[in-house]
Amino acid sequence: PTLELVKQQETYLQEHGGETLPNVVGVQGGEKRLWEEETWKSITCRQALALVGVHEVIRRALERGMLRAKDISCAIFDEAHHSIGNHPYTAVAAILRPERARLVGLTASYLHGSMRNGALQRRREELERNLGGCVWSPSKLPPDKAYIYAPIVVPPEDDA
Repeated sequence: PTLELVKQQETYLQEHGGETLPNVVGVQGGEKRLWEEETWKSITCRQALALVGVHEVIRRALERGMLRAKDISCAIFDEAHHSIGNHPYTAVAAILRPERARLVGLTASYLHGSMRNGALQRRREELERNLGGCVWSPSKLPPDKAYIYAPIVVPPEDDA
């Protein structure tokens, strides 16, 4: 998520988390103290913690050992359609999967970029592989969402 989205999600969780989620911390990068070991110790020692952050910050903290994968029980990836190629989400998921963290990817649509020559299926398979799950969408939309259309898959062009 962007820096503004981190602030927005942090505020929402603080306002609606209640007793179930008493500690919400947003990490955005750009702060020198963020990369000091004491800062991460003070963040991760809290119980029922929700850590909201920019994907690159979370990746660096995990790779540097400042945030331990074994301490994460669930990770939610907003705009999960980016979890392909060398994106930081891909690296974060690869670090968390062996620790058996639950990974939840959210996106309005994984359909972006080229849809030709099997690209859509390859993208879906890569997302599923990288996040260790499957792409799911509701088969029936509620009446207030009836204007949303199911994706149209373009078949590969005939080479003949």
